[in-house]
Amino acid sequence: MKLLKLISVLAVALGVTVSSASAAEVKLNFGHFMSPKHPMHRGVFVPLVKQVKEASNGEINIKIFDSGKLGKGPVQQYKRIKEGAFDLGFGVLVYTPTLFPKTMLASKPGVGGTAEAVARQIWNVYSAHLQDEFKEAKLLGLWANWPAVLISKKPIRTPADVKGQIVRTSSAFDAPQIKAWGGVPEQISVTQTYDAFQKGTVDAVFIAPAALYRPWNLHEPGNYVTVGMKSPASIFYLMANKDSWSKLSKKHQEVLEKATGQEFSINASKVWGKADAQAFEKLKTQKGIEVINLTADQAAAFDKLTDQVVNSEVDKAQAQGIPAREIFGKLTN
Repeated sequence: MKLLKLISVLAVALGVTVSSASAAEVKLNFGHFMSPKHPMHRGVFVPLVKQVKEASNGEINIKIFDSGKLGKGPVQQYKRIKEGAFDLGFGVLVYTPTLFPKTMLASKPGVGGTAEAVARQIWNVYSAHLQDEFKEAKLLGLWANWPAVLISKKPIRTPADVKGQIVRTSSAFDAPQIKAWGGVPEQISVTQTYDAFQKGTVDAVFIAPAALYRPWNLHEPGNYVTVGMKSPASIFYLMANKDSWSKLSKKHQEVLEKATGQEFSINASKVWGKADAQAFEKLKTQKGIEVINLTADQAAAFDKLTDQVVNSEVDKAQAQGIPAREIFGKLTN
């Protein structure tokens, strides 16, 4: 009898232990539109999943759905996060610029020359100026890539060379700069850019240098890459659905917050920046494509027009009640 009673007690205890472990386990879906070969997937997202699992003693399990498996393309990512299509999501702020007018100031030409430099400037002003823009989802990361270069069919050395050229941009946010140079901006998502460039729908592409190679391979339809002028960087984010976040225990929230935030964002920019730097290295030996490094005078001709646009946009934002001059001043110092 004593043996049976002991077995019964152990069984009950075992049942409680198993039940508690099951209740503690959290499964989160992470949706993004990038290829599993993209540096962000391999160098940032996969390591993050592993880090969170280890830090939570296996309690937090994040499953990545890459390549738009939970929703195609980058344009609707913020909407999908808010509506709960997935628990965690990666996206690009430029597809929702009017929702984040202060943060998007960091995307303007002149903020920084590298991905890491732009990301550090963002976080230098985040607490004081940007934090209140992120209320509808839990922000976990903000970072950047290198400022854009011009990939073209014909050589571009002066604004006159851009005149009349149809130039791909990621959104209407970049259009004024292209117009100031005399070009015709055409908004096309990164997933459709190769086909548009190859077919001649656009004459040039305004994008970060990493896009020259995998997975976008824009070096194939491109003949020239023009660098040296001020240009915008793209701002990326990692966010959690608000309801998904609120359902997490305080302990699990702390694990995720420790694994993300400023340090995570700076590292993500370094990873992306490495891909941009590697693209430039490959270009040195890439047959069929020429790099045009603008002289100081040539760059100044582009930058004079760009600065006029940026100053006008900052003034407009200031007139709308945003402390844009103060924020942009801090971002560019």
